[in-house]
Amino acid sequence: MPTESLWLRWDVDPGVLLFLAALTAAYFWGIRRRSANETVTRGQIALFCSVIALLLLALVSPLNALGNDYLFSAHILQAFLLTTVCPPLLLLSLPDWLLSPLFRAGPLRRFARGYLFLLLATLLFNANFLLWLVPALYDSAVRHAPLHDMQSLLFLLTGVLNWWPLITPARNAPRWPHPLQLLYLFLDGIPLGLVSVTLFFVTYMPYTVYVNAPRLWGMSTGADLQLGSIILYVPGLLLDLVVLSMVFFKWLAKQEREATLREAALDEEAQREAPRTA
Repeated sequence: MPTESLWLRWDVDPGVLLFLAALTAAYFWGIRRRSANETVTRGQIALFCSVIALLLLALVSPLNALGNDYLFSAHILQAFLLTTVCPPLLLLSLPDWLLSPLFRAGPLRRFARGYLFLLLATLLFNANFLLWLVPALYDSAVRHAPLHDMQSLLFLLTGVLNWWPLITPARNAPRWPHPLQLLYLFLDGIPLGLVSVTLFFVTYMPYTVYVNAPRLWGMSTGADLQLGSIILYVPGLLLDLVVLSMVFFKWLAKQEREATLREAALDEEAQREAPRTA
């Protein structure tokens, strides 16, 4: 297929469009039912609209055809958008009161405050991503639309779960201490890092769907595989470093505030004791 025709291949998948329409309707229905003391900012609405636009880019635009029929790196870019870009933006777009009723009491709140939740968040995300990289399942997903839709949905859901401990949008949901968030961030990227390094040095294309595919822009299968392995890990690693730095400095600022309050309390106590000793 000529490259010019490829850019006209917009995938109007009814299941994808129905999901995006339902997600949009649920969001605006939820924020319209707010009470007088519950607010939603224009920035949060803009973030949600950007999530919908990115989902359309990943699942409906020619990027979807590129990833399914031509380039491994395009499919990994699609997965990167679904797991690493859209989930944090979606969580940031949610007002803190919107999901709070789910965490006021009951088993969900108790589960979300336990260490098992952290383990499951990173385990399910990494296991899901690595499972879809198995060649047999990967080839089936890019060739069969229903399986591909399920893959995309799982990428998005496990991405949201993976980002939840770092961006908790519900005011009643438990917040994790900053040192634990730092450890979570450090350990979370190790599995995909090991796989991306392995793929970078593989000397053959393990995914048969691309072996006989037309080579676009003169890119060999080896270069495509290496580019995909870089997209798989490097942008996510850089984002993790940015988030890790933000969490670290927030922790330091909190420690300084607590130290200042302790010093102020000690000074006040010393001033109260001074007249007695005089």
